[in-house]
Amino acid sequence: MTLLQYCLWIVPQLLIAAVLVRLIRLGLQRQLPFFFTYLVCQLLQFIALFTLNWLPNVSAYQYRWVLVGTQAIIVLLKFGIIYELTRELLLSRPSLPGVLKPLLRWISAALLLIAVGVSATFTASGMQRVEKLFHSLDFSSAVIQCGLLISLFLYTRALHISWRSSTTGIALGFGILAATGLTTSAFHPVAGTYQSITLDVINMAAYQLCVMVWVGYLFVPERIAIQKPLPMQESDLALWDQELQKMVQR
Repeated sequence: MTLLQYCLWIVPQLLIAAVLVRLIRLGLQRQLPFFFTYLVCQLLQFIALFTLNWLPNVSAYQYRWVLVGTQAIIVLLKFGIIYELTRELLLSRPSLPGVLKPLLRWISAALLLIAVGVSATFTASGMQRVEKLFHSLDFSSAVIQCGLLISLFLYTRALHISWRSSTTGIALGFGILAATGLTTSAFHPVAGTYQSITLDVINMAAYQLCVMVWVGYLFVPERIAIQKPLPMQESDLALWDQELQKMVQR
């Protein structure tokens, strides 16, 4: 592993720890429990893999099993995150027409079926069926996340969705990560080659960008539009003076 890969591996985990603390302070861990659990699992996975990486008695096969096992939990949590973000950003809107709610659910189901069908065509590699299964699920969640991001763009004005809210920032971060993952999944280079290392660096850089988006949205307070009072015009003062004189004369 190169120095750049180590930096792209470690720095996002430090940012995730800061995001976890921020979520607790804002009380968002109760509103977004799947996302909170996802971040905790990401941090625990990093600690486990980083420790195993430096233990001399751990084989590559054992390291791979730990990676696949922890990644399986993370992939399943992504579907819970998709539900949370869809509920917070789309389905909970009072302005959402009744016909549109079931339509969004059917679109999500269709995206899931299409994603599973496409991912099933991938050739197995590494740890055969187990790795292929969770790769397919990860691909499916990435497709749905991209669909959710596109829905945000389409319904921003209709549903009055604010792009400054923390929930929107979380969805935007996942959208960037999912779009990068879908792009790089089209390539299947041999492990250890220059192409494989390049794709690995691209995915790690996208993940760091994703976490930086979360940090930006959670630590920068949401701006609230404040209407400043208009300056008093001389015509208004004259009108008020006339009305006051009339009241006094009465």
